[in-house]
Amino acid sequence: MAEPLDLTGLQGLDASIPSLVTVEATVVTGFESCVAEEVYEVLGVKGNNTRGRVVFDLPVDRLKDVLSLRCVSTAYLLLGHASDYKYEGSVDEQLEAMSLFVEENCIWEKGLRAWALAKGFSGDNWQRLALGEVSDNKRPRLSAPTFRATCYRSGEKSQHQFPSTIVASTLGGKVNDMFGWPVKMKDYDMEFVVNCNPSELYCALTLNHSSLGNRTITEYGLCTLRPNTAACLARLAALQPGDVVLDPMAGTGSIPLEGALGFPSTFHIGGELVDKSVKSCRVNLDGVLVKNNLKLAPSMDVIQWDVVKAGCLRDNSVDVVISDLPFGRRSGSKLDNRKLYPDTLLSLARLVRPLTGRAVLLTQDKTSMFQILPRVSKFWTKSRIISTNIGGLTALVFCLTRTDQSP
Repeated sequence: MAEPLDLTGLQGLDASIPSLVTVEATVVTGFESCVAEEVYEVLGVKGNNTRGRVVFDLPVDRLKDVLSLRCVSTAYLLLGHASDYKYEGSVDEQLEAMSLFVEENCIWEKGLRAWALAKGFSGDNWQRLALGEVSDNKRPRLSAPTFRATCYRSGEKSQHQFPSTIVASTLGGKVNDMFGWPVKMKDYDMEFVVNCNPSELYCALTLNHSSLGNRTITEYGLCTLRPNTAACLARLAALQPGDVVLDPMAGTGSIPLEGALGFPSTFHIGGELVDKSVKSCRVNLDGVLVKNNLKLAPSMDVIQWDVVKAGCLRDNSVDVVISDLPFGRRSGSKLDNRKLYPDTLLSLARLVRPLTGRAVLLTQDKTSMFQILPRVSKFWTKSRIISTNIGGLTALVFCLTRTDQSP
């Protein structure tokens, strides 16, 4: 069940403040602090954390910069919000009440100006819009952007007796009546989103139509980690300029790619045992140049190796390890992990610098990890554990630090 947004202290939904908007950024649960940290670092504003989401105010002319955030899954421009909202009466009465909310309680004028500026949308009437001229009914009319409506609903059926599809079609029809924009289900310009939670109703415009992670990965594998999750892991590692960062089981390279792109003053190594994964990792490294129009490749390289042997790297040559360990679901088995995990941590203890070295390890096989940590406690100490959700599975992130002992 979605928790209500925390809009305490935020003013972007106030129509009388034209220079400020409110943004909702979604994130994999457990990593909200990573997004809040990145928002402050990149955008210079503080956000309010809610489970799976961070909301913050931003100047209108900075809205497009939200799309540069690496830890975020999807970003929304809020148009209207009602807390302690009551879904009362018959389904038809509830739909009528929500339609009225869309018409009267959303900051359409300010929201559409901000959206058009951030997305670079223009049309025949764009100059009139930019100059502050609006139509007779006091609503800005962009030059016919295509749009679709989407509804997300959480809570018990007894709280919402209407399906999401009916809400989307009804309120999408309301928007069409208001502005006359044509509906288009694919390749649309704008997505209008309605969120129906147990005691909350709010509307927004989507700032990115596909996951922001799509800007990183070209070739996916069986267990490719979402790039925005990989970016969160890199941020948890508190990377410092000059750090040598290793992902010993890199798969298709999400973690080293996001680490190198998000922290360009560090150097990343992706290691893999399987030929196919090594090739995919290199394809993704080359693809990043094209997708992001980069002049220089990220500071990253890929090697084929066996992490347990790891003879190609010197002792104490790595500052940080960040890895998505085999879960034992779609790849490997939990029985194998009982041997793989301790052997890997012992091998990495040789490579990672004592005292200053650290590791950020993601795994759903938390039982195996808890069992083997005492066996490697001479070399690794547990500093923090974070619970998250990966592909519908509850997983843990183990943040470890190196002791002063070496194998």
